[in-house]
Amino acid sequence: FSVKNLYSDSFEVFTAVYGATTGTHCIELQMKSIPFSDTCWAGMNYTAPFTWLSGGTNLSSSDNTITVRVHKGGGGDKIYIDYFEVSFYKNYKAFNNVLEFSIKEDAPVDTIYEFNLNGFSESPYIFDITSPFNTKRITGSTFNYGTVKFQIFVPQEEKKKCIATKVFKTPKSITEGNPNSLRNVDKADYIIVTHKKFYYAASELRDWRRNHLLGVQNPTIKIVMIDEIFDNFSWGLSDPVAIRNFFYYAANFWEYPPGYVLLFGGGSYDYKNLFKS
Repeated sequence: FSVKNLYSDSFEVFTAVYGATTGTHCIELQMKSIPFSDTCWAGMNYTAPFTWLSGGTNLSSSDNTITVRVHKGGGGDKIYIDYFEVSFYKNYKAFNNVLEFSIKEDAPVDTIYEFNLNGFSESPYIFDITSPFNTKRITGSTFNYGTVKFQIFVPQEEKKKCIATKVFKTPKSITEGNPNSLRNVDKADYIIVTHKKFYYAASELRDWRRNHLLGVQNPTIKIVMIDEIFDNFSWGLSDPVAIRNFFYYAANFWEYPPGYVLLFGGGSYDYKNLFKS
């Protein structure tokens, strides 16, 4: 892998692995063929990975390769790599007029920070993206000779993440939706609300329910995609209130209102992650 605008050659690697045999496992990690970690653990850990943090000082801008060497015992060994997380510091320099950055983990909070970002061809837009569902534009910056300067306040227990950009992506295509598709339906005994990635599993339940719905002969089972609900009841915006409005409409305006409703998938009271828990 390569790293643009690398600040120094220091790095840290968080490693997660699984042991698939009952003996002791010993592995060595290398960065660009130079060892930086040698770790052992024992047993089979199927439920949770064995993890550790290590680091070195030979990271470069390009051609970085992590190698895993297993020290085999007499009977051999078997492990499974779950993932690596590589951490390092980068310069506050834009690449193609885009720079995404964050406050250092150990930086003081409840104070004001001033940033000087360089490498821009013209003054960029700056956004606070600490909460992806509640982004804010940062104003009051100055721009001179490719460098933009601005200040932000970092409150207690919040590590700011921002992006400065002069480049905006263009949609590959725009397709007109049907904002009335659910208003033209007039009957369903059982509604399954789900996401398209769960459609196959939901369709299996639908097929089973067609012959197993208590008290209903030949029931009508309907799968409704959550995106379709958003298109019909919240102008295409991701808003859980749209689900409530859909159920209200079905109960009051369909000729045969649904008797059963299933929310098929995950959910959260804090879907915007305001409480960060």
